Amino acid sequence: MIEAADKYEKELETLKCPDNDFWYRYELPVRLVRQNFVSVYEGGVIGKISIVVNEPACAVTEISQMVLSGDRRRRYMFGKDVMLFGRYLMGKYRKITFAVMTGAPIEEFHDRRAKRLGWNIAGTLRDEVRDGNGEWHDVKIYEWVNPDWRPENA
Repeated sequence: MIEAADKYEKELETLKCPDNDFWYRYELPVRLVRQNFVSVYEGGVIGKISIVVNEPACAVTEISQMVLSGDRRRRYMFGKDVMLFGRYLMGKYRKITFAVMTGAPIEEFHDRRAKRLGWNIAGTLRDEVRDGNGEWHDVKIYEWVNPDWRPENA
């Protein structure tokens, strides 16, 4: 029978895996911090970028961006800022992972950016998110691991 572990907290502290196999236990350090940035052009905000960073792992776990202008020139400048910001993140963090809903207009931009920056398309999660119409969509996962990362980078 499955029960809540809280009830057995003291007992769990003393129990160990019989063969002391470390593959069944690993520590995943997690402390998520959201950071928000804006892209500014000619004195006005043209876009917003938010990232979620797992500080102990020195990894970006989420990137979201939103262009806030319909003007073609401003959209271009925001795209340029997004590329520069991606390169900045690549120099600072050990790993970058984020997801994009397949079929979204921004997916094509991320595919081009992944190719240009050497990021991998790690896979696709089926029927992962629901759109505004209530329909389920797949999510494409992008990742990049910094081969030159050192703790001093952070």
